[in-house]
Amino acid sequence: MERRDRRVNEAMYKRVLSDEERLRAASDADFIRFWVKKEAFLKRLGVGITRDLRGVNSLELPDTAVIDCGDLIVAVSGKGANEAVILELTVNELLDRFTKRL
Repeated sequence: MERRDRRVNEAMYKRVLSDEERLRAASDADFIRFWVKKEAFLKRLGVGITRDLRGVNSLELPDTAVIDCGDLIVAVSGKGANEAVILELTVNELLDRFTKRL
C-alpha cells in the first residue's frame, strides 16, 4: 500500500521497473501500481522486496491485483485476489463489527 501522491524520481524507475514496465509507466501513479503489486506478490512468497525488483515483471504476476482506494493504491496477492474489495470503515464501525462477533 502506498499513497497515490508519493514522490517518485527517475532513479526509482530505473531501480524498480522491468524494461516492459518502464515502457508502460505513463505516470508516477503507474509506477506505484507496479511497485505495490511486486511488493504484495513477493511478500506472499515470503521473500519481501530484498530481490532485484527489475527482474520481477508485475504485468505477469498470477493472483495479484491492484486496487485504487482513494488516496491509496493497494495490492493484494493470493487466491481470489482479483475479486478483492477494499472497505473503508471508521474506527467506531470496525469496533462495532468486532464487538458484535463476541
